[in-house]
Amino acid sequence: TLVDIAGNMNESTGFAMTFSPLRLTSSETSATSAFLNNTYGIQRQKVKSVTFLENQDTHTMISANAWDVSAQQDSSIYAWYEGDSTNGYDIYIWSWRGYVLANENSSYLFANLGSGLTSGVTISGTDVLETADTTNMASMFRGTKFNGDTIIDVDTTKATNMSYMFYGSSVYKASGRTSLTIGERFIINKTATVTT
Repeated sequence: TLVDIAGNMNESTGFAMTFSPLRLTSSETSATSAFLNNTYGIQRQKVKSVTFLENQDTHTMISANAWDVSAQQDSSIYAWYEGDSTNGYDIYIWSWRGYVLANENSSYLFANLGSGLTSGVTISGTDVLETADTTNMASMFRGTKFNGDTIIDVDTTKATNMSYMFYGSSVYKASGRTSLTIGERFIINKTATVTT
């Protein structure tokens, strides 16, 4: 989307590109909610992996299994799935920009993922998820059952609400780990409220 920031409509320098972020997930609060508002019946509890992709070199989008997950529904961010409800779904998220812009309100983004699967969910590629402008991370991982391979590396610099961020979450113990690995971009600043 082009926005005329100068208000003059006649100078190309007066325009700036704005990018659509991921859609809001604040209403997807239960384990049976459709992940990222999909119409394929993919419940959050049945998601076994979420991978953010910088490009499609390793996983090419399957158009028949894809849906637009951008907030403005402008086809700038797509998700697609592989798998089924019995064995769980692998979800891939990609944007032509080379990174996926998180919504300023990313509450419940990963909530309840993997909670209905024995081994939980693996979330990878979070370095491709741009959260530098995200302010609301409340309940972001609430009720999520993690596989031990997940590294949480989201930029929390501007987060002012991190309440219940990991409330009710767990780590699949048979993975050999009993705790999560937190990356270097995960910083709790003095203005954020964090409760567990």
